[in-house]
Amino acid sequence: MTSRLRLLLAPVLVCVAATGFAANADAAKNMEVAFADDNVFLRGLWSPFTGLQRARAANVTWIRVNLTWSNAMSSKQAKAKKQPSNINYNFVPWDDIVNRAANEGIKVELTLTGPAPRWATGNKKRVGVYKPSAGKFGAFSRAVAQHFDGRVDRYTIWNEPNLYRWLEPITQSPRLYRNLYASSYRRARA
Repeated sequence: MTSRLRLLLAPVLVCVAATGFAANADAAKNMEVAFADDNVFLRGLWSPFTGLQRARAANVTWIRVNLTWSNAMSSKQAKAKKQPSNINYNFVPWDDIVNRAANEGIKVELTLTGPAPRWATGNKKRVGVYKPSAGKFGAFSRAVAQHFDGRVDRYTIWNEPNLYRWLEPITQSPRLYRNLYASSYRRARA
């Protein structure tokens, strides 16, 4: 090792030693470890239990799963131009993962996200992420919170709202996301 390299590494080593680079066992006791992979946990990339068993083997305490608004209803209701008078949500795939995770001692964080049903988009052209209605998303969030009451402890509102693939138009996404979040939080808490 050259003297110049030693001179450059010396401050790094001093900082590492000063901050206690060695892991503190007490700090790790409350650490949460999470996996997120809908292909594994919802769509059955492996057998229904393999993904959770592997998560448990990795000491995972939480998994994160997307609960997609338009996928939680029939295709006919999601593609309707006008909001159906009676929306029938089908939470069976999410019930399954929540129940299986509980059996493995793993908690579930549900991410309530789009695409929105056609009738809840800003242009009503198709199921998508264009200007989703915050009020209608809030009603969906309330239905989810009521359905999973006591079984799901944590929710995330909308997946990656900073990407055009998840929320459009991108130039309005900060305002759109804030409205989605505020409506969802208010309605779910009620």
